[in-house]
Amino acid sequence: VTLAKGAGLLLVLFGLVLLIPKQQQITFRNINAAWLLVFVFLATGFADSSLKIYEEDFSSSFDELQFMGTVFAFAFIIGLSITLFRHRRGIRINELTTGALIGIPNLYSSVFMIYALKKIDGAVAYPAVNVLNVVGGTLLGLWFWNDNVTRLQWLGIGTTIAAILLLV
Repeated sequence: VTLAKGAGLLLVLFGLVLLIPKQQQITFRNINAAWLLVFVFLATGFADSSLKIYEEDFSSSFDELQFMGTVFAFAFIIGLSITLFRHRRGIRINELTTGALIGIPNLYSSVFMIYALKKIDGAVAYPAVNVLNVVGGTLLGLWFWNDNVTRLQWLGIGTTIAAILLLV
């Protein structure tokens, strides 16, 4: 890791901290959302690491689509089982539609990440993709839901974009 990449990684973390909304305490089922963000951070790190493990150790045995198809098939089966267990009455069409609208782009973004890891160092690929997801999510929130973005959050977006440039 060079000095520029190290600075870029620190800027990514700083930028992401600035992007967290501060106006109110956000909770989910009486749990502070900050803990959920930590869980999402760890789960995403695990998922991203597993893509690198696949790329280095198993890509000669399975192609990208076979591997990711298997992973997403298991995710579908687990999600379907949980939904049937909770709703006992069956699955509604909007649940299937929402799952497909989220799952299909997620599948192809994972395949894209595997291809990126073949060509780009992981220290560049992971922060770039994750920061672009945050920026894209912010822009979608502005466009579709008229979210209010604070000056600190705009500073966070700028900081993360600068971090990407340092990492590349």
